[in-house]
Amino acid sequence: MWRLLLMGVFALPAAVRQCGEEKGKKSAQANAKAPMDTLSISITRTGCYGRCPIDKVDLLPDGTVEYHGKRFVSRLGIYQRRLSEKELQEVRQMLKEAKFEDYQDLYDNPHITDLPSIIISYQLGAVKKQITCRTQCPPELPEKIEKLRTYLAEQGDFQMVQGPPKDDDQGD
Repeated sequence: MWRLLLMGVFALPAAVRQCGEEKGKKSAQANAKAPMDTLSISITRTGCYGRCPIDKVDLLPDGTVEYHGKRFVSRLGIYQRRLSEKELQEVRQMLKEAKFEDYQDLYDNPHITDLPSIIISYQLGAVKKQITCRTQCPPELPEKIEKLRTYLAEQGDFQMVQGPPKDDDQGD
């Protein structure tokens, strides 16, 4: 009887550990597979003391593009569209060619307050990156971000999800 009890005491933790290891392997395999296909992007243009455009465009992992026009842009409100597989491949290629991972995370001078920023954050497979470009950016960096922003936010047939707030004069 004691032998049986002792075998159970020692065998149970081993069985639980092995079960946990199998579960961990499956989870790690699923996680390793998922990031390879993951594509998400967020590009935000912030305001200044003048009439700088304020908007945000997000590419969600399911291929939905969501545009938020806030101030001093031609399209105010929230709009959506879905990218085709070909368009998603073009976006992936644009990200690879831009080599954003080679840039610093922050270009800024906190002593200068009246400048807009353009902020990009993205995930392409296992690569995640965020760059804030406000001052002293390499000259080609804002151009690369704007090219991608224009591709996502200015092309295709967007459907309005939510119009601009009625009580705010945002388009002046």
